[in-house]
Amino acid sequence: MQDITQLLKEAKPLYKRRKRNRRLMAIGSTLGVFCLVIGFSLNLSRSTGPIYDVWSNDVEQIQNGSAIEDMGLPVDENGLLWII
Repeated sequence: MQDITQLLKEAKPLYKRRKRNRRLMAIGSTLGVFCLVIGFSLNLSRSTGPIYDVWSNDVEQIQNGSAIEDMGLPVDENGLLWII
């Protein structure tokens, strides 16, 4: 009986240390996932719309005409290449 109590006394600090390490890993993992979710949500909210100030001329040209028509090729009413 004394051997068992002695083993329990030796194992108690190891058990508590392991329990603490698991708790710290769980807290760290949760915090890491939370930071990733916040980071991705902030990144997605920044890049939702087109950047008109940088490519405004290119966007306007694409919206108003056809690149195929600009090259002098025959196009239909939708601006698609007309194959004869």
